[in-house]
Amino acid sequence: MKKYRDMTKRGYFYRIFIGFYSLLVGMFTTIKYLLRPAVTLQYPRERWKMPERSRGRIGMVKDPETGESLCNACMICVKNCPAYCIWVLGETVQVPNPEDADKPKKKRVMSDYILDFRLCIFCGNCISVCPQGALCPVPEEYEWAQFDPDDLIFDAEMLMQSAKEPEIKR
Repeated sequence: MKKYRDMTKRGYFYRIFIGFYSLLVGMFTTIKYLLRPAVTLQYPRERWKMPERSRGRIGMVKDPETGESLCNACMICVKNCPAYCIWVLGETVQVPNPEDADKPKKKRVMSDYILDFRLCIFCGNCISVCPQGALCPVPEEYEWAQFDPDDLIFDAEMLMQSAKEPEIKR
C-alpha cells in the first residue's frame, strides 16, 4: 500500500503557488462576467414572461353560456389536495327536464368554493384531477406579497377573475 503525503505537510512555496492560482482563477471568472452585458430587468416596470406551464395562481373557469363556474362540487379536488387548502360546499337543485316536464332533474351545483393560498403548495393536483375542467392555472399572476394574510383567501368570484395587472405604488 502506497503512502500518500498529507496535504497539510506540503511545502511553503507550494501553498503560495496554490493561493496565487486560486486568485487568478477567481479574477478570470470575475473579468469574464464583467465584460458581458447585464441581464437585469427594471422590476416594477418590466416583468419576466412566465413559461406556459408555470404554476401561478389557480383560477376557476367560467361557463361561456351562463358565466358561472363549471364546478359541480364533486369534491375530488378537496380529496386530492395534500395541503388541505380547498373547501367546497355544494347543494342539489332541481332543474327543468326538457324531455319530461313532470319530472325535474336533480343537479349538483357549487354554492361556495374557498381556496386558501396561505396553505397552497401550488402542486397542481386540484387542476389535474378536476373532471369538469373547472380549475386552471393563471401563470401571469405570480406576485403574492400581501400585508394582510387574509387577502390570500380566495372565494369563487375572486378565482373566476382574470389575472390582474399589479399596481405600482410610488
